[in-house]
Amino acid sequence: MKTYEVMFIFASSLKDEVLEKMLERIRGDIAKLNGTVVNTQVLGTRTFARPMQKREAGLYVKMTVSLDPQEVAAFKLKCRLNEEIFRVQLLNEAKVKIKAAPATPKA
Repeated sequence: MKTYEVMFIFASSLKDEVLEKMLERIRGDIAKLNGTVVNTQVLGTRTFARPMQKREAGLYVKMTVSLDPQEVAAFKLKCRLNEEIFRVQLLNEAKVKIKAAPATPKA
């Protein structure tokens, strides 16, 4: 099992109760793939740098997921088929931590 950081973008007009149902559905999909959700963080509505598909803003949710690497493709497919999810980005958390580490000064 590897740990992944998943960023979801939903429609900004999504109500809180609908968002919670969507997140429960995503958690259920992850459980069906023998994965676990470590952390869920709702980041709120943010404006896009440029309009995408006639949308100006989106509701961002960051989720930390432990999932078998062989199941990643199936998870991405389930997210793509979900009409409520506008965009999804899945990154290996180990690579995210490496990029975020400060550079060591050269002598």
